[in-house]
Amino acid sequence: MNKLEGLIASDGSAVGPLFIRELSTYETLSKQISSGEVALEIEYYQSAVDAYELELEQLLAKLKGAASEIINSQNLILKDEQIKAEIIKFIRINLVSATHAIDQVYELYISRLRDSASNLFKQRIIDLITIKDRLVKLAATYSEYANTDQIASLSIELTSSVNSKKNIEGTIVVARDMSPTEVVQLSKAKVVGIVLEKGGLTAHASIVAQSLDIPCLVQIGHQINDIPSGKVGIIDGEDGTLLIDPSPEIIQQYETRISDALIAKKKIKPSRHPAITSDGERVEIHANIEFIQELPMATRYRAEGIGLVRTEALLYGGLTHKSEKEQDVYYRRLLEDSTGPVVIRLFDIGGDKLYGFTTEESNPFLGWRGIRMLLDEKEMLHSQLRTILKCTRDYPDRIRILVPMVTNIAEIYALKKELSIVQNELVKEGFTKTQNVPLGIMVEVPAVAVMADKFAREVDFFSIGTNDLTQYTLAVDRTNDQVGRLFEHDHPAIWKLVQQIQVAAQNANIELNVCGELASTHLGASGLIGLGIRNLSMKPSSILSVKKWIHNYSLFEYKKFGSKVVHAQDRKQVYQLFSSIFNRS
Repeated sequence: MNKLEGLIASDGSAVGPLFIRELSTYETLSKQISSGEVALEIEYYQSAVDAYELELEQLLAKLKGAASEIINSQNLILKDEQIKAEIIKFIRINLVSATHAIDQVYELYISRLRDSASNLFKQRIIDLITIKDRLVKLAATYSEYANTDQIASLSIELTSSVNSKKNIEGTIVVARDMSPTEVVQLSKAKVVGIVLEKGGLTAHASIVAQSLDIPCLVQIGHQINDIPSGKVGIIDGEDGTLLIDPSPEIIQQYETRISDALIAKKKIKPSRHPAITSDGERVEIHANIEFIQELPMATRYRAEGIGLVRTEALLYGGLTHKSEKEQDVYYRRLLEDSTGPVVIRLFDIGGDKLYGFTTEESNPFLGWRGIRMLLDEKEMLHSQLRTILKCTRDYPDRIRILVPMVTNIAEIYALKKELSIVQNELVKEGFTKTQNVPLGIMVEVPAVAVMADKFAREVDFFSIGTNDLTQYTLAVDRTNDQVGRLFEHDHPAIWKLVQQIQVAAQNANIELNVCGELASTHLGASGLIGLGIRNLSMKPSSILSVKKWIHNYSLFEYKKFGSKVVHAQDRKQVYQLFSSIFNRS
């Protein structure tokens, strides 16, 4: 038996034959056309768009929650007038086929996302590739049938990159990467699990897999090349591993475990009570929200607030700025459909690549992003601050502003100055009831963690972003497939930094929460509670599991783990401590 390690993108275990999905590619070689053929090629493109819109609408009818919003965001890109105009212009000016124009224009947008410093945008590249490839395939098909009688009644069915002739029901599908639409197709085909070489925990495919209850592992890495098709595989949804060719005894163990988990899940009722340890210590559980459609799950699982609103989702749909009116609708919907505090993070993006500026950066993760970009792009910053502040009048004492990518105290002073300017402008316009909104910073850069005591004097709260804090502390680009496996958010160095941040927040009497992926795991929640943190924010799908885990153990046990984990020498020792203290075999 072979064991491969990955990251758990969608909870649950699965047993089934391994099916290797080969990545399909389409020929998009430049094809010159005559000026008389331009109108026809434009028609092929527009017909392809119409056909794909219909396909996405059919998918939307089968989905709900965050998954439906993801497919809808693809629909928005498909309908984007700027992209449409650029493709038509490309056909006319360069006298090339629709397929080549589609490929070239979409590749331009893909390259902008690929060079962006925003992990959220980099993880969306697969969505644009999916749209591009599907449009190329559809346009090529319309062109192929152009001179036949079939063109008038041509009906192109949605094709999956999985060979439709093979029966994939009950299999675990293994692939390099996957789009959300492909995940939906696999769900319809009744696969039991998905394993990806690439992918991210917040990638759209992961979110759709969560929505459809398909166990999913990502970041398996190049080991995927050694996975044999047809052998039985097991996704271990607790350890984040893929077991290949296990013994009949192990298969039986997991099948029993999966059956028991399904029975237990049916019996689970959303807790109306907060997360409380077995000896009475309360821990607040909040939700990380990217899409409005995630709110019902957060509400159902009794999240006590929204600990992180990823406002970058506002910019993704059309890859353009959003008006204050559009932002206002989004923020008010969040506030209206939730309870408790709502922490709105300012746009955390590398704006140079998204808005067409020509500045080149060799390493955008260390470049012009977050607060650095916002302080330069004051129009964007003021627009977002104005919209947020206006909402405080109707939702008093609920909104908090979170500043991303802070690295020095001068940035806090500068942000406060801009916030004051916007507040004064609103007063002149008659908005006299805007509140002084609590201002916090993301602690995601080691410099801030090391100097947390100094930063704590300048803000109202800290929010630890363990994803980027890990990336910068361990010098690991978590989107780089070659080194992604070195990304360990439970590394001993991270625990020591978390401890230092917690002490600084406590001494300054400011609030502290954790909104990174670490908070959504049992090990992570245990260590954070043990180190004194009482506010955890996570993806809605993790809330029930973490609440149940917290109920099972005492504060004494969490503190014992927390006191020891900061002295561990490596990740292996961290897991050994976790297993021994919480009796995990």
